[in-house]
Amino acid sequence: MLTFHYSAMNAGKTTVLLGSAHNYEENNKQILLLNSVLDNRFGEHKIASRIGISKPCISYSKDTDIYDIIRSKTPLDCVFIDEAQFLTREQVWSVMRAVQDFTLNVKCFGLRTNFKGDLFEGSETLLAISDELVNIKTICFCGKIATMNHLKKKGNSDVCIQIGGNDMYESLCFFHWSVKNLKSELM
Repeated sequence: MLTFHYSAMNAGKTTVLLGSAHNYEENNKQILLLNSVLDNRFGEHKIASRIGISKPCISYSKDTDIYDIIRSKTPLDCVFIDEAQFLTREQVWSVMRAVQDFTLNVKCFGLRTNFKGDLFEGSETLLAISDELVNIKTICFCGKIATMNHLKKKGNSDVCIQIGGNDMYESLCFFHWSVKNLKSELM
């Protein structure tokens, strides 16, 4: 089964991933952890949550053959992929092929949209073909569900992929996201 766990920034996606991976390991299940090379804020070959927990992983780039990595590590019970929004369309389809060929679970975790409100390529494909979609909720400062990512620092707003955390992004409801984007466009 292919599952896509998605949310806005700061919802605890990586914390949920690491907790689930720990649960599999506690039950003597074989797992594989993957993370994008783009997210090296806490070091290379590591999945790390801002609350301080981490695990080693294999890093992938847009050129990585993820199917081949999974095939080389089988038998597996579950594959966990963090920052899944950075997967290419072809990589997502190869992950689904691995789910079918090796009868395993793959749990992908990532953002649905960038700070402009556009779907990431990996997220778009995961939303289209995943067996299960899980929205991990977080809240806006107003208390409503946050669905959007707002780029606080407008250094280069033409670059859609900018790695950062609370210093760079805030999670907002659609109303406050649209208000802040309108305000920054007027300035």
